[in-house]
Amino acid sequence: MALSSGRLESLAFLLLMPVALLPLVLLRHMVSIDGPSHVLGAYVLAHSRLPLYAQYYRIDLFPTPNLATELVLAGLMRLLSPAAAEKVLVAGYVLLLPAAVRYAVRSVEPDTRWLSYLAFPFVWQVLLFYGFYNFSYGLALSLFAVGSVARYRRRWTPRRGLLLAVLLLLTYFTHLLPLLMALLFTGVVVAWDALHDVRSPGTRAADVLRAALVPVLAVVPVLLLTIVYVARPSPYQVSPEWTSLAGKLGGLLSLWTPLFTFTPPERFLAGVLGLTLAGLLVVAWWKGSHALGGSGALGLAAILALATYLASPNQLNAAYGFLNVRLSYFAALLPVLWLAARRPPIRAQQATAGVAVVVAVGLMVVRWPALEHYDRRIAEVESTVGALAPHATFTVVRLSGDSPSGGVWESPADPMRHIGSLVAAEVAGVDLAHYEAQLPYFPTQFRLPYQFFARTGSTFNASEEILPRTTLLQSRHGYADVRYILVIDPSPARRGTAAARTSSEIVSDIEHHFDLLMMSRPTGLVRIYLQRRS
Repeated sequence: MALSSGRLESLAFLLLMPVALLPLVLLRHMVSIDGPSHVLGAYVLAHSRLPLYAQYYRIDLFPTPNLATELVLAGLMRLLSPAAAEKVLVAGYVLLLPAAVRYAVRSVEPDTRWLSYLAFPFVWQVLLFYGFYNFSYGLALSLFAVGSVARYRRRWTPRRGLLLAVLLLLTYFTHLLPLLMALLFTGVVVAWDALHDVRSPGTRAADVLRAALVPVLAVVPVLLLTIVYVARPSPYQVSPEWTSLAGKLGGLLSLWTPLFTFTPPERFLAGVLGLTLAGLLVVAWWKGSHALGGSGALGLAAILALATYLASPNQLNAAYGFLNVRLSYFAALLPVLWLAARRPPIRAQQATAGVAVVVAVGLMVVRWPALEHYDRRIAEVESTVGALAPHATFTVVRLSGDSPSGGVWESPADPMRHIGSLVAAEVAGVDLAHYEAQLPYFPTQFRLPYQFFARTGSTFNASEEILPRTTLLQSRHGYADVRYILVIDPSPARRGTAAARTSSEIVSDIEHHFDLLMMSRPTGLVRIYLQRRS
C-alpha cells in the first residue's frame, strides 16, 4: 500500500535524525573546547572513591543547574571509555533537539510539521562545539516544556501539570537559562489565556483561576530550587560586558551568532537560512491563518525572547558568559512556534524545510576539514597515554594555540585547550589544569589546596600562562604534584618573536627539572616530560 504524504514526511524526518549523527560515527572523537573537561569531571564523579581522587577532589551534589548531564556522563563511564561515553552523551542531544522542536511545533498546529525541519541547522550549533553540553540538553528539554504548555493550554489536568513539572525540573538540572526562558513562555501563555477568558462573557473568575492553577503549581518546584541556588554565596562579582545593539541584531538576523563556528563559508549558509526564516515570517504575517487558540500569546512570547536577547549583557562575570549566544537560540526558535500558529501556506513551509536541510548539510560539509584536523590532533595527543603511569598527575603547557583561521574561535579558546583532561580520564589521573574543577557550579571540584584560581585570584583567561609557571615553581620547592608535563605546540609558526622567546624560556625551565620521556607521532605535537627525582 502506498504511503500517504504525511507518512512520507514523517519518514523523511525520522531518517534525517540519524543522518545528523554522522559526525559522531565518522570521527573518532567529539571535537569541542570544554568537552574534555566535562569528561574528566564525570570520570572523577564515577570513580570518586579512588584514593587519588579523594585526595584532590571533593564531590558537591547540591542540586545545581549543571548536574544532570554530569551524572549521565558519569553513568556512561561505567560502561564505556571516556571518549566513547562523551560521544554517546552528545548523540542523545543530537537526537533530542529535532524531536523537541517537532513536538513543540506540532503542539501548536499539527499541520505545520514541515517547520520542524528548521531544527536541523541548529543541532550542530556553536555552543555544542564549545562543549556546553548542559546548555545544549537544556535547550532541547526547555522546548519540550514549551511544547507541553502550547499543547495543553486551557486543557490542563493534574497529569499534564505533572508532566510539565517534570520537564521543567529536567531543564533546571541541565541549565538555568533555558529554564528561565521556558518559565517566561509559560507565564506569557497562562497569563494571556487567563486574561482572554476573564473578558469572555459568562466566565467566572474562579473558573479562570482554577484553570491556571495547574501550570502555576507545576512551576513552583523549579522556582524554589532556583531561589535556593541563586542564594548560594558566589565568589564572582557581577561585572557585565556588553555587545552593541547593532551587532546583536545583525548576528541574529543573519543567524551568525548561533551557527557560525569554524570557517567563513558558514556565514553565507547561515545568512541564507536567516533570510529564508525572515521571509517566511513576512509570508505568515500577510497570508497565514490562525491556528486553534490564536497566535497572540506565542507572538508575545517570541517578542519577549527577542527583547531579552537584545537587552542582556554578553557576560555577567568570568564564570557566566555567552549570554547573547545562548539567548539567540530562543530568539530564533520561539518565532517558529508563532509561525506554526499562523499556519503559513504549505508550499512556503516545504520550501523552508528544504532550505533548512540544505543549510544543515552544507554547514557540516564546510566544517568537515576542520573537524578532521582536530580529530587527528586529539588522536595524536591520546596516543601518548601509554607513556603515563596509571593515576598520573600532570599539567599541560600549550606553547601555541590551534584556533581555526577565520573562525569564531580565533582566540585562546580552541578545541585543544582542555585536551589534557581527556588524557587524565584515560589514565585515571589528575590534570592539574582541570578547568571544570575550578568552578563552584559543577559537582566535581578541586579541594582548596589545588584550586588554582582560588589561590591566585587569577581569571580563567590567564590560566594557560600562570598555571604552568605556578606548578613548575611549586615542583622546584618540593611540591610533588606535577609528575609529568605535557608540552603541546600545534602552531609554532604562528608565534611572534616575543612569544617564541617566552616559549623557549618555558621549555628550558621544564628541561632543567624534567626529563624528556617521549614525543608523539606523526607530527611531534606532544612532548611528555617526567619529573627528575633528586
